[in-house]
Amino acid sequence: MKRPHELDTENSPEEKISKTDFILDGTRGFRKCAMLIVYSGTGYYGMQKNEGFKTIEGELLSALYNAGYITEEHVKNQQLINFSRASKTDKNVSATGQVCSLKLPISNLSVHKINSLLPDQIRVLDVFRVTKGFNPKTACNHRVYQYLIPTFAFAPRDSLLLNDCWNYRLPSERLTRVNELLLRYKGTHNFFNFTSRRQISYLLSTFVLITLEAPNDKSCVRYIMSMECGSPFLLDGDREFAIISVQGQSFMLHQIRKMIGLVIGIVKGYTTEDVFEKVFETERMDIPRAPGLGLLLDQVCFTRYNSRFCADDSHKSIDWERYKHQIEKFKEEYIFKHMVKCEVEENSMFEWMSNLNLHTFDKRDSGSLQSSASSSPSASPNPAINYTDGDEIFTNP
Repeated sequence: MKRPHELDTENSPEEKISKTDFILDGTRGFRKCAMLIVYSGTGYYGMQKNEGFKTIEGELLSALYNAGYITEEHVKNQQLINFSRASKTDKNVSATGQVCSLKLPISNLSVHKINSLLPDQIRVLDVFRVTKGFNPKTACNHRVYQYLIPTFAFAPRDSLLLNDCWNYRLPSERLTRVNELLLRYKGTHNFFNFTSRRQISYLLSTFVLITLEAPNDKSCVRYIMSMECGSPFLLDGDREFAIISVQGQSFMLHQIRKMIGLVIGIVKGYTTEDVFEKVFETERMDIPRAPGLGLLLDQVCFTRYNSRFCADDSHKSIDWERYKHQIEKFKEEYIFKHMVKCEVEENSMFEWMSNLNLHTFDKRDSGSLQSSASSSPSASPNPAINYTDGDEIFTNP
């Protein structure tokens, strides 16, 4: 007998409610659901709930509480409803294909009611049942990011002034060159040079702690499935932009912005393509980080989950194509419009470009040894107390 996934078909006879569902956490009749959402991160301190700060999850939980679907205790302690998300996003970063999972009372659940209690810049696309063991963070097999970039970023070095940068139009041969360089990222590489400092701490004694960079940290090795810059298009009248899309299993803090920053540096002539011969090695290099304004979590993908659990229609698949019209409309109205407005007003890309000459695009002294107290020559190091880890807008592997 197939288990129905629709919101109004909760009482299937094979479903048994565990005592712990309602005795311990107050979730009697709740079932594991996936919540598909889009949001503009402008004005928010990231995705994850953080007491005292305005966050996307804080808004979602508040709406669910005000709708009567969860209790105040569930808002305070998300573990009671098994709340999880596929990816964390950092301050002011938007997403047009994010997935959360949580236990909800699906018998009378209404997407319309939830949205009526949310700000316009956060929309729930759908809520439906998933398998009991579904966790979006681990079930997600790859992620897609987009970066909205003004095409004048690829103009030749020192060829533009601020007052005429928006008149630039990207030639097709230059776009081809950009994509040739982006293709160099495809495959498995050590992206140590494309993230913030990976550090490992050693306890030398009770009072002595030293911190070293960890270039051989295996978590710096990532797999990029594709990276490409699309054809230019006009926004806000006559301002030319393009979208760089990158697809990978997971990303580290600042990784995508540094990948783009390096390609811009090569295209503009600040360094040569030969830099790729050493940038995937483990000596720290000076790689510029492109502005964060254009970065967007486009979608998180669940190919394996869909294939394993949804092929026989026993569960609803997580398929973004189903919501394409809603997503594109939201992206245009709440995300791209804001990005263009900020770029025009703040000139973030042009200002960043004006400082590219300060970067060497070469190996540098990492200054890796840091001590919190005077060293003790008699102490023997004990490894691996702590890593300062991170993911591109915090998308955990």
